[in-house]
Amino acid sequence: MAEFEEINEIEETEIENLDIEEDLEENDEYLDEEGEKLPFAKAEVVRLMKQHLDDDKMIRERVKVEMNKFLGEVLANVCKQLNEYPYSTVEYEMLKESIYPYTNIERINEEKIRILKH
Repeated sequence: MAEFEEINEIEETEIENLDIEEDLEENDEYLDEEGEKLPFAKAEVVRLMKQHLDDDKMIRERVKVEMNKFLGEVLANVCKQLNEYPYSTVEYEMLKESIYPYTNIERINEEKIRILKH
């Protein structure tokens, strides 16, 4: 019986250690090389970048970190604009209006070029 309890304690300790390692990996995922906290999981940002980059492109670590920070800043800016509404619930139309500058950047640039030509 004592051997069974000892084996059971060892298994529980190993499981706890695995849980701690997984937690550390998840926490590392949100830190850059200097230990600065990132707004999103780095792996998710990299996965999304690779979906839109050519297959032969490699992404440097600094680019991964800076893209993560940039996306966090965009999210913060959109939320700041959403906070300007007097309502307690954020509606889809409010979101559409807040993200307009980001989703229509090509059209905005074309209009800017058209205006500058005159």
